[in-house]
Amino acid sequence: MQQLDDELFNYSGSSNKNEKKSLYSVTDIYKTQDNRDPQYKDSRESLDIIRRKSKSEIDERFRDQKAYGNHTEKVCSKSDLIKEQDSIIRMQCSLIENLKEKGRKLKKNIFLHENSAEELKTQLDKEKKEREKLEEEIKRCKENEENLVEENNILAQNYEKLQKRCEELEAKVSAFDVNVSKGRGNGLSIENMMGKYDEMNQENTVLNDKYKELSEKIIASELENKFLKLQVNKLNEKIEEIMVKNPKKAEIKELRIKLRSSEKARYHYQEQTIELKEKVNNLENQLKLESSIKYSISPGISPMAFKKISKNKSSKELKQLLKSNN
Repeated sequence: MQQLDDELFNYSGSSNKNEKKSLYSVTDIYKTQDNRDPQYKDSRESLDIIRRKSKSEIDERFRDQKAYGNHTEKVCSKSDLIKEQDSIIRMQCSLIENLKEKGRKLKKNIFLHENSAEELKTQLDKEKKEREKLEEEIKRCKENEENLVEENNILAQNYEKLQKRCEELEAKVSAFDVNVSKGRGNGLSIENMMGKYDEMNQENTVLNDKYKELSEKIIASELENKFLKLQVNKLNEKIEEIMVKNPKKAEIKELRIKLRSSEKARYHYQEQTIELKEKVNNLENQLKLESSIKYSISPGISPMAFKKISKNKSSKELKQLLKSNN
């Protein structure tokens, strides 16, 4: 705006801002008699000269006005150009801002794509590891299949052996009739034998349960004994540290009392474990005696054969077999 004011003030259109001229000349057109040129003696001559000068100055003034109008048109056209340039610059700035926003969005998208690519890489690594594990499992399954085929062949051979053994046992069962008749003569019957056999089976299950409970108690007592030993060792270490650093009688007494109590508890648990082990041994001896009694009930047949028959067949089936042999 200051540039436009300077150019409007300088009607001649000079580029120098310091040389400012007014729009109209300051010269007085009409001069007084005192200010006239003394070379003119006649007043008419002087008036003609003044008129001529005034006309020439008026013509120059009109010329200056035309030049000013052209200059204002040029200045207006420059202002329009400046406005257009401003609008273009603003459009360019808005485009630059839009491009910056697009660039930011693209950066964000690139960052997200990079993160997704990293996640995909991690997933691919996991899948590779899982694939390797599956391949190892497939190899193991193939090895297990080969082992199972070998076991199947072994089982087929064992089945043939068992069939032969069954035939032998059937022959022995046919010979069992004679032994049964001898047992009747001695006051023994099959029903009594099978009843005793069932009772002994029940007692055997009860004794097995007791054996399991006692074994669990023994394990618990051994663990407690180990824990108490560790406590005793820790207390001994504390006593040694206290004796080295600040020997105080009261603390040493308390620690010794704790040590004695822990040792007493340890001895108590040791005695309990010894008693439990004795009970377990007694139960094992009872089981051995009962098994020997069980197999001594059936005369004329070996204990192993009777055991196999009792495992493969129930008590009712055994009764039916014996009756059919009778």
